[in-house]
Amino acid sequence: LGKQQPGLFYVEVDYNELTGGIPEGLCSGGNFQYLTAKGNRLNGSIPEGLASCATLGTLSLDNNQLSGDVPEALWTATRLYFVTLQSNRLTGSLPATGYLNLTTLQMGNNQFGGDIPAAAAALKVFTAEDNRFSGAIPASLGDGMPLLQRLNLSGNQISGGIPRSVAKLSQLTQMDLSRNQLTGEIPAELGAIPVLSVLYLSSNKLSGNVPQALVKPQLISLNLSSNQLSGQVPAVFATAVYDNSFLDNPGLCTAAVGSGYLTGVRSCAGGSQDGGG
Repeated sequence: LGKQQPGLFYVEVDYNELTGGIPEGLCSGGNFQYLTAKGNRLNGSIPEGLASCATLGTLSLDNNQLSGDVPEALWTATRLYFVTLQSNRLTGSLPATGYLNLTTLQMGNNQFGGDIPAAAAALKVFTAEDNRFSGAIPASLGDGMPLLQRLNLSGNQISGGIPRSVAKLSQLTQMDLSRNQLTGEIPAELGAIPVLSVLYLSSNKLSGNVPQALVKPQLISLNLSSNQLSGQVPAVFATAVYDNSFLDNPGLCTAAVGSGYLTGVRSCAGGSQDGGG
């Protein structure tokens, strides 16, 4: 395509039944900017020539059968700002830094591994759920991704604590770190994120108390279930919104007995019933 049509800059073939590999020469004409081929049956790997395409701005390849390591050149492409690779069989790792102008990176449901990047200055959306990422969340994440609005790292093998620097993510609205191996306490600093509305930390190994600082009206969806939390759940959480937010934390208790909410949380008075008892 690229070799035969030097003016080619845009290919959109979403939701067809295309098979085979991605052509190597798409970028050969020197003008190629946009490839979206979601929902096909494309296989093989992402071509090196496409990953290193100096003019490429958008690459959207969700829901195919692509495999192999993603070429490292993709992560340093100078004009690339939108990448979605969800639901393939892609492998490889992400460099600690780079991502010059990347604003959206969605790569959930693949087989990526290694560490979570420490810096991506322009990144607003980073979803990498259900992969094989491991190691700790970088301590400097709050400084390295200052524009982040959505973060989903659920269903990986991430360990260590939740870094306090996430409080600097002033535009973060959604954070999902569930189904990992996180330890330590929930940082009270999370309550300082002004627009955080969704916080999922379930199915980890988090301990300590539920921070009072999380009590804020904009936090409309909270799941801390299946951890090792202890102490008293702040009474303001005894509402329908948070009824199932604290399941499977045997060390937690509630003083809001009779509220009808906080399912599965025992009374701090010593009973075994939940908040509705």
